[in-house]
Amino acid sequence: RLQVELPHPGDVSTIGGLVMARIGRIPRRGDKVSLPGYELRVMEMKGRRVGRVLAVVAPEAETDAAVGRGR
Repeated sequence: RLQVELPHPGDVSTIGGLVMARIGRIPRRGDKVSLPGYELRVMEMKGRRVGRVLAVVAPEAETDAAVGRGR
């Protein structure tokens, strides 16, 4: 679980729905969506639904966090 608040347009209520809304079509395995601080990667599709998404902290977010800690 991410335990972070992700931006979501309109009536999107799932990560899969967010990915679909950002891409503008039914996603395919391997598709990526960039969000502030994160990149979402579609790892698995179940028919027309997103089955699994990998959330990766964006490199610039890691750098910003390190700077905030004085590194």
